Amino acid sequence: MIPITPLLHLVLMNENHIAPLYELALNNKKFLSKWLPWPNQMKDLEFMRNNILNVMKEHAEGKSCAFAIADGQALIGRIGLYHIAMGKAEIGYWLAEQATGKGIATKATASLMNYGHQTIGIKTFTIECEKDNVKSQQVAIRNNFKLTNQSKGFVQFTFSF
Repeated sequence: MIPITPLLHLVLMNENHIAPLYELALNNKKFLSKWLPWPNQMKDLEFMRNNILNVMKEHAEGKSCAFAIADGQALIGRIGLYHIAMGKAEIGYWLAEQATGKGIATKATASLMNYGHQTIGIKTFTIECEKDNVKSQQVAIRNNFKLTNQSKGFVQFTFSF
């Protein structure tokens, strides 16, 4: 478990997160679909099961490190390091709509970056989002990422230690 605040923390992804994250994503499908392709592909619990089992496998292989974001005992989203290789990783995250606008993604990203740098040795992090996703861009900017690429409706931000 990685603390963010006294109540917020990151919990390494495990099989106990399958049903709660599925319900959370299902209840926020319309909101999440604005920015992410997978909510519309999620037809049943098996979709989330396969996704989480896959990131757990990738974690064992050193390719990713995914976490549930918890507010007390309630899961409110997900964040992770993906495509880990040669001291670099991509950060991806999503939050339930009611958890947005509170600085949670910004703080979770900062905690994840510290973990990734100190524990895994990652020196360069990227965040990619749609050009219209101003909230995700603000998460990157508040964590001192710099805009490094713009193409095909997406922007990419990079932070290096």
